[in-house]
Amino acid sequence: RPEKVEQVYASCWLVRRRDFLELGGLDTGLPIFFSDVDLAQRFAERGKLTLYYPEVRVLHLGGASVRKRRARSVIESHRSFYRYLKKHGCRYSPLLWLGGLLLAVAAPLRVLGPMSL
Repeated sequence: RPEKVEQVYASCWLVRRRDFLELGGLDTGLPIFFSDVDLAQRFAERGKLTLYYPEVRVLHLGGASVRKRRARSVIESHRSFYRYLKKHGCRYSPLLWLGGLLLAVAAPLRVLGPMSL
C-alpha cells in the first residue's frame, strides 16, 4: 500500500516543479550521490510528504556511469557524504561521523574491490 517514506531513489522520484523550485532545486555543492538525500531532507523539513507507491515500477539500470569511472565515483561519493554531513551534521549522532571516517579509510578497498556502489 502507499506509505510515507523519508526518501526514494532520485531516479524514481516525481516532484512537483513548484516544490522543486521553492526548495532551490538540487544543491550543486553535493555532486551526484547526496544531492537527492539533501533535497529529501529539505523537503521533509518543509512538511512535504514523500510517498512510496508499490504499484509503480521503474527500471533503473543503476551503476552504468559509475562503472565507467569507478575510482572517481568513489571519491565523489565520499566528498558528497562529507559535504552533506557538514551541511546537516549537527542533527546526527557521532556514530554517523565515525561511519564517515570508516568509509574514508575503506575508499581504496572500494576502488579496487568488486562493484558495490
